[in-house]
Amino acid sequence: MPSGDRVKKSPHPQGSSYDKQWQRRQLEREFEVYQRLPNIHPRVLRMFSYSDDDGLTLEYLSNGNLSSYLEKEKEIMLWQRLQWCIEAAEGVVLLHSLGIIHADIKPENMLLDERLGVRIIDMSGSSISGKSPLSLESTRFFLPRCRTDDMPCSVITDLFALGSSFYQIITGRQPYAELNDEEVEMRFGLKDFPSVNGIPFGHTIRRCWRCEIASAQIVLDSLIEERRHLPTNPDLSIQ
Repeated sequence: MPSGDRVKKSPHPQGSSYDKQWQRRQLEREFEVYQRLPNIHPRVLRMFSYSDDDGLTLEYLSNGNLSSYLEKEKEIMLWQRLQWCIEAAEGVVLLHSLGIIHADIKPENMLLDERLGVRIIDMSGSSISGKSPLSLESTRFFLPRCRTDDMPCSVITDLFALGSSFYQIITGRQPYAELNDEEVEMRFGLKDFPSVNGIPFGHTIRRCWRCEIASAQIVLDSLIEERRHLPTNPDLSIQ
């Protein structure tokens, strides 16, 4: 629960003993991630403390997550959507540079600070230094692969999810939002992705989905290059 400028993240008090044990394991993983991150950085939250009893105490941001913001706002300027994509990529560049694979990249796991800047959150399922992740991406952000007990993830699976995140940020909807999960999974498995023709950052999105990019830094460079060739009209919005 938030208190002033801080929020506590701890096991749900009404959960089963198994659920609480799993949640504690995830909190320990997230604490491990935050120990590796810079204490103050524009793309991640600040961690204040951690204990087995109280869990994590993190910076509280009142603007909520980017997915909810995209749903509730009727008009968002194109330049703002482009900036969010670039900031999301910057966040993933930071994580990967420190040996962290997020394993659940999506706009729902991106908070907006007081200036509407993106902060990557919810790293309780992340892989760190090659450890097996404790979560998987949801269907529309999931690179089709064998689902095994150790739930493989990599730079490439994060970049695939980042591509789907860009698509949602630019269009305001998730890939194949009109289809059920089973149909989406089948189409992704066949490399049948939504059309990105005429969509800003479409070239980079397509390359993320096709696993044609080797690093988050290359994704970021690709976005910056694409933005150079886009209209500069600051009033252009997508509804």
